[in-house]
Amino acid sequence: MQRRRPLATKKRLASVSTQLSNVEAQHRQLEDQVEELSRKNSAVKAEYDTLRERYRCQDLEFRRVAERGLQLLKSIMRMKIEAAEHRNEKNERVRNARVSKELRKATRRPVGIEIEP
Repeated sequence: MQRRRPLATKKRLASVSTQLSNVEAQHRQLEDQVEELSRKNSAVKAEYDTLRERYRCQDLEFRRVAERGLQLLKSIMRMKIEAAEHRNEKNERVRNARVSKELRKATRRPVGIEIEP
């Protein structure tokens, strides 16, 4: 029975050694996967940071252009208001001149007034 024990121990040791080798191989594979995922994660983060910076720059440009558009719109509205006021003043002068002319014309004509007893 003692001879069997060393043989069984050798078999058990060989089995455990094989399992250990398999576990070590799996461990190396997992470490390789971790390294690969870390590299990919770094690349994705770098791309994200680049996109974020591009977005920030485009957002600033959009805000600048929107502000410029608002200034242009205000300027156009001011010019339209001034043009409308100028046109209104001109129309008022023409209307006043016409009314004055009509009044002068009316005052030159004799008007007959009949008074009834």
